[in-house]
Amino acid sequence: PLTNLDFTTLGVTYQQALYNYITSSKAAVITAVDYPEGGNGRILNMTQQNVQAQDGWSLISGYIEPSNNDVAEVMKKLVNTGDLEIMVSFNGIYWPAQNINTFTNGWGSETAYKIKMNNGNYFILKGVRTDNTVVTLNAGVSYLPVPVAHPVDANNIFSQVQQQLVYAFDLNSGAIYWPQGGIFTLTQLVPGNGYIISMSAPGSIDFAGFKSSVIAENKGSFKQTVENTPWETQLTGNYHLIAIMNEAMDQMESGDVVALFNNSGDFAGQVMIEKNGDNIALVAFGDDVTTEEQEGLLIGETMNFRLFRPATGETFDLSVEFNNSMPNTNLFYENGASMITDISLGVGSTEDVILTENISVHPNPSNGHFTITSDLSSASKMVMVNAIGQKVYEKHISDDQKNQSFTVDVSSCPSGIYFIKVFAGTKTLVQKVIID
Repeated sequence: PLTNLDFTTLGVTYQQALYNYITSSKAAVITAVDYPEGGNGRILNMTQQNVQAQDGWSLISGYIEPSNNDVAEVMKKLVNTGDLEIMVSFNGIYWPAQNINTFTNGWGSETAYKIKMNNGNYFILKGVRTDNTVVTLNAGVSYLPVPVAHPVDANNIFSQVQQQLVYAFDLNSGAIYWPQGGIFTLTQLVPGNGYIISMSAPGSIDFAGFKSSVIAENKGSFKQTVENTPWETQLTGNYHLIAIMNEAMDQMESGDVVALFNNSGDFAGQVMIEKNGDNIALVAFGDDVTTEEQEGLLIGETMNFRLFRPATGETFDLSVEFNNSMPNTNLFYENGASMITDISLGVGSTEDVILTENISVHPNPSNGHFTITSDLSSASKMVMVNAIGQKVYEKHISDDQKNQSFTVDVSSCPSGIYFIKVFAGTKTLVQKVIID
């Protein structure tokens, strides 16, 4: 059946392209007429989908209409393993531990579902492939499914509602498609996943007719490797998007981390600055309804911002200005959207880090060969870190090396800004160096 058919897609393996053709163009069924030669191993029916649900909060969806669509039956495996905490949509709530199930219409491919997992796991949808590839969206926030069996380019989907679209958000990765915010890290929609979409007016999206896009990971902020910070992001499923304009980052350095806190000083989100000329997104998280303790921000609470510089250990209070034409500004709201247009750094503070001239580095800038001199008798160790605080060189300073010069060779390091840290008693002395 594949003779003279243009079913392959650039960047997709032959096996994946064949699978996409079978499950899309052939409507999930191949008969003997479609496959006239031989017959052994012939695919007669492809009516199941493995859906992966990651640890914590995410969104899921399916392109299979299960033969038994009762939500408790569909999620039976995840309930029996204790992995499923809660599943919600705009049609109901399923919370097994609380004996709550308000889904009256069962599982359907016309929507996505927000889910919290105690451990990542998968389940299988068995039934009939949906023939409805059109998703109807209301004004406000909806959950967007992927009712086809192959990845689809985000531009092809969202161009259909470009006048009504406010943003689309991937809670799985932190990737965003946000025209007004100038952020387009959500590049494709993947089967099995779901997406939060905000609309200014009703609209509809048809997934039919688009070839499989090149499979690539959406580069959302949750996929960043944010190292050497005092905080760890905890996804709660309750979010507020904040676009930070490129021009607002003038006083920052690549590798800096912008973090936000509630009025009690509790951490509620962070993003690492990558100064590449693009706007970036900071996701603020609110309270998790499934836990007794409070996490993150409460509805209407002020969002407070600080900057952490991993390379030096400095922390700065931030004064931020918002675009008042956006739906929200500095107060947290579920599904909210704000835009920061200007950021001013306060005075850096730390109890044990001192930016100093007592460390002499010559030459500076250099090609990675330089000499360090320090007159500190209490110095015990010297390390060199890059802009995001990753260690690239370390030297322990013995008693007979104190107050002496020594040569460093880090010429294998790429060009950029680095920091020399000398540990002296309870103090850490820092000097900036540049490798050309």
